[in-house]
Amino acid sequence: MLSILLDINIQQLINFVTIVELHGFQAASDHLHMTQSAVSKSIGRLEETLGFPLFVKENKGSRVFRDAVLTEQGEYLYKYWAPALSEIENAYQHIIMESENADRIVNVGYTATSNPDLYLWPLLDNIQDAKIGFQFNVEGAYRSDLVRGLLSEAYDIIFVPDIEYYSINHTTMNYRYVAIDNVQVMVPKDSPLFKKRILRIEDIKNEHFLIFDDGRSESPRLAFQRFFKSVDMDSPTTRLQKDSFNIANTFRSESGLALIDSYFLLEKTDNVKRIPLEGYYNGILCVWRKNVHKNKYIKQFLEYFPDLSEKTKLRKPLIQDLKH
Repeated sequence: MLSILLDINIQQLINFVTIVELHGFQAASDHLHMTQSAVSKSIGRLEETLGFPLFVKENKGSRVFRDAVLTEQGEYLYKYWAPALSEIENAYQHIIMESENADRIVNVGYTATSNPDLYLWPLLDNIQDAKIGFQFNVEGAYRSDLVRGLLSEAYDIIFVPDIEYYSINHTTMNYRYVAIDNVQVMVPKDSPLFKKRILRIEDIKNEHFLIFDDGRSESPRLAFQRFFKSVDMDSPTTRLQKDSFNIANTFRSESGLALIDSYFLLEKTDNVKRIPLEGYYNGILCVWRKNVHKNKYIKQFLEYFPDLSEKTKLRKPLIQDLKH
């Protein structure tokens, strides 16, 4: 880069091009919200730096310019400077538009082992029909990956079972329930409970339980331990280092019950079924980061969820200490 350009600022170039395009100093001054004297001085300093005049003077040695009458050198520089400034502005506007478009895209993650037809897709369909000005990308993933993805800003909103409450940083994240139903008990076919249509807490107090997790988070273990303790249940549990995608296969080789939610996506099988647990509830949490630049879109997004505040007050939660 020529060292002379280091002494030229972009405002001088803008002033120069504006004068030419608006055919006069006064018109340029009005457009730039500057005094005509300030514009003239700016052009004078630019000429001093360049070492030659850009505009024809009224008289030899005069500091008064003939309005927008370019010298030969001025015409040459305008030919190249005007498109260059336009490219600079276009590049900036492109970045701004790309940023605004990106802001309008809400990245949504949900637990791949849950059934989004029960709580998520109907909501997204309503938002699409409303045409409220933003779009969303949706993908399924492991529970623990969703929480980490929210922290790393890969997701703007995630939907996870409430056992992931223990993974939520309550200083940096907000959450609310978007779906609530009875706790479900997974019962294998060889269990005497298999024939029941609904279970009560006394039915399962002496049963053996399995805990399903992907080995990446302690949330399932913590949630179920709290639940067992709350109902004075001392039954032994087996913590499986397996993902819950293969839960039906697990019940072919393992004996015991498992606690899940109503939204768990269970493959069709005859050797295991889920039975509601009367009086106890769990559900799906929507979680998002506090104080992020997309909050205006997230707020609109959340307005389409049903208000479950009264249900959460009345429920006996699977997680007993949501406020602690």
